[in-house]
Amino acid sequence: MDTQSLFIFQIIADGVLCLVILFFLIRLGRNIGKAGTPALEEKHLAEFRKLIQESREETGRFSRTMEESCRKFRDLGAALADGEARLAGLIQEAKRLQSPDHRDIAAGDDPYEPILQAFRKGTGVKEIARQSGLTEGEVSLIIDLDNKKRGKTPR
Repeated sequence: MDTQSLFIFQIIADGVLCLVILFFLIRLGRNIGKAGTPALEEKHLAEFRKLIQESREETGRFSRTMEESCRKFRDLGAALADGEARLAGLIQEAKRLQSPDHRDIAAGDDPYEPILQAFRKGTGVKEIARQSGLTEGEVSLIIDLDNKKRGKTPR
């Protein structure tokens, strides 16, 4: 939710609160004229003031919670966009490596060779990812591409 939506919500909440107050005042006015009905006492006014104060505090907490949620959603969106950009780069690299005009990389020239060697020695994908600083998905993609390149079936 943006600031404008919060502002609209605040206006609606204030309007509803005014209508509730008006309803109680009208009802109180009817009861005052009746015989045997106690007049508006100070304790009722104090309770009413307390209710209004609690309503204001809750509205403030709600507003802060909404702002925090919006910030978290923006952060999550930015993280997803970053991940999507990295994935797009990996896909482009995979396409480049699979292209027919791509020359085979000589042993030692492949930047992913340490990853592949570690995998061949039995190191798990999680451990390789931790050691290399890549994500598990990236490590799996490198291993799968190497298997495909060598004509092996996927792990």
